[in-house]
Amino acid sequence: MPWDHYTDIYLGVIQPLQRVSDQLSITIEIEAEGEIDENTVNLKIRETLNQIGAEIERFE
Repeated sequence: MPWDHYTDIYLGVIQPLQRVSDQLSITIEIEAEGEIDENTVNLKIRETLNQIGAEIERFE
């Protein structure tokens, strides 16, 4: 899915599921062409996931 459709996924999939269940589990898998800056990964992505209490199964 192209990244610019994330709002559609939230509004059309996650919100309706949230209305019918308190217990949702979301798995995110992201692939990117080229390298992602290590500072972006560590200082932004990992920090955000830690702050929201996300369980990280694998982070490569």
